[in-house]
Amino acid sequence: MKKLILILVLMFCLIFSLNSLAFEKVDVTGAGFATYAEFTAKVQEFLAAGLGTSGTEVTVVDGTPVVSIYGTSSAVTGTLRDVVVNYEVGAAGAANVEALYVNVDSEYATGSWTNAIVGRIDYGLLGSASGGMAASICAEMNLAPIASPGGSYYNVHSYFNVPTGATLIDSTAFNYAFERYESLDPDHEFDLYGLLWHIVGLDDATTKILYNNTLKIQIDTTKWYIPLSSAEGSYTTAYPIVSTYGGTAISVASTLAGAAADDCVSIVVNDTTTLAAAAYSRSLYISHTNAGIKSGNGEGNGLGIDIDATANVTSLYGISLYSGTMTGATINRVAGIYTYMDEPVGTVNAISCLHLETAAVSGTTNDFISIRAHGLQDSIIASRAGGAAATHFLDFTGVFAPVEAFNAAGNGDYSIKCYINGETTYIHTYDAP
Repeated sequence: MKKLILILVLMFCLIFSLNSLAFEKVDVTGAGFATYAEFTAKVQEFLAAGLGTSGTEVTVVDGTPVVSIYGTSSAVTGTLRDVVVNYEVGAAGAANVEALYVNVDSEYATGSWTNAIVGRIDYGLLGSASGGMAASICAEMNLAPIASPGGSYYNVHSYFNVPTGATLIDSTAFNYAFERYESLDPDHEFDLYGLLWHIVGLDDATTKILYNNTLKIQIDTTKWYIPLSSAEGSYTTAYPIVSTYGGTAISVASTLAGAAADDCVSIVVNDTTTLAAAAYSRSLYISHTNAGIKSGNGEGNGLGIDIDATANVTSLYGISLYSGTMTGATINRVAGIYTYMDEPVGTVNAISCLHLETAAVSGTTNDFISIRAHGLQDSIIASRAGGAAATHFLDFTGVFAPVEAFNAAGNGDYSIKCYINGETTYIHTYDAP
C-alpha cells in the first residue's frame, strides 16, 4: 500500500508534469505512513533511484530533461508558481543555508555557453507585460523591523573564484567579469529606448546612495562615489568638480579642426552674485603656493601657457582678452589685466607687477610692448593719484640700447633713443630737475 501511494504521487509530480510541484507538510498517516519523516525518506529514496546520485548519475540526452515541469493557468488574478522551495530556519546558529543549490561540474572544455541557472520569459508573437513588470530573474530581500541588524545583506552575491595557479590573460576576445550584458537587437530598438540600469526608490540626500550627481559604492572598506552626467555624449553636471590629486589633476588633449571657430576648454559664467566691499567673484581662480625649494632657474607659475605654430596664422597670442559693451552697467574701472602685489614678509630680490623677457630678434619689428589705439586715448601710461608711484620713471641698470651717452654739451650724460615717424631721435635726460 505504501509503495503504491508513493509511486502514484511521484508519477503525478514528475512523469505527468502537473501544474505545480510542491512538497509541503501534509497528514500522511492515513496513507499508511507512520510519520512525515518516513514519507519524505521514501520520496528521497525514490528520487535517488530515478534522478541519480553522486555515485550513479543519470545520463542526460539533448532535448530530454531529467525532470520537466509544465504548468499552465487561465487565472487572471493571484500569484501562480510552478515550483515552490520553502526552507524555514529552525534555530539560531552559524549554519550556512542554501534553499536551492545548483552545481555544474566539468573536467572538460564546455561548449558555447554553460549556465548553472537560466531564467527565461518568452512572449512569443503577441504577448506583453501589459503595462506591468517582467523580470527573468527576481531577487527579494526582506529585513526584520529591528534596529541595527548585524551582518551584510545583498540581493545578489556574485562570487568569482580564481584558484592559486590559474593564469588569466589580457584579451578582448576572452573576458572575465562579474556580470555580462548582451543585447540581441538587430533593429536597435533596445539600444534606442533601453537602459543599462533602472534604479527606483532612492532618496536624493547627503550621505545616501544617491546625492546630487553621485552614486555611492564601496570597494573593500572604502566608500567611493560614481559621478553621473545629466546629458549624453559628454560629462555634464550642475555640481562641483573637485580633485585633490597630487600631480596633473586635469589633462586635456584636444585637436581643433574644421573651418569654424572652436575652443578646447570653454568656461561660460553668468555672475548673479551680490557682494559687499572687498569681496570677489571669479570665473577662474588659481591659488598657487610654492612649498618646494627650486634652485637655479627653477620657477613656480600660477598659470603657464606655451604657444607654438606649424602653419600660417595672422596673429598668435598667448593670452587674448576681449571686453564687451557692458550695456546698462556703471563701473569704476575696467582693465584687461589687473595686478596687485602685496608686501611680502619673506626676502625677495626683485618684485615686478609685470616682467617681460624676450629672445626674439628675427621679426620685422621686435618690441617688448606693442600698442594700437582704435580711438584717441588720454595717455599711453597714466600714474593715478593716491601716493608716491615710483622713485624713477625708467630704470636702466647700464648703458645699453636704447640708452646712449650724451655727446652734446649740456646738463646730463645720457639720452634715450627713440624712433618717431621713420626718424631716429633722442630724449635727453638731465642730472637735475
